[in-house]
Amino acid sequence: MEINYVKIGKRIETARIKKGMTQEQLAKIVTLSPAYLDRVEHGNTDAKIPGLLRIANALNTTLDDFFCDCYRVNSDRETEELKKLLEGCSEYERIAILEFAKAMKAVLQNKPKD
Repeated sequence: MEINYVKIGKRIETARIKKGMTQEQLAKIVTLSPAYLDRVEHGNTDAKIPGLLRIANALNTTLDDFFCDCYRVNSDRETEELKKLLEGCSEYERIAILEFAKAMKAVLQNKPKD
């Protein structure tokens, strides 16, 4: 999966605005130039991890928040965890867990359940 610097920049900008900071204020805190920070926020540069880490720390967030859609989740691990979760469950419990998972997915995706 490719890194989407435009999305990362938008997330940085949103977090900065939420904190009530200007680009100049954030740039000073993280020792980057305001011009560079502007390029990062607009996805016009391949931002480096050390700078992104300083930005994340200054905004009291994590790199995961910036890169949340840039990496694949190991689906094999989740599949194994789900299998272990269902081990020893009755049919009624498995159905209840499945229905709860469907409802939770709908809530997380912000759409009504089927």
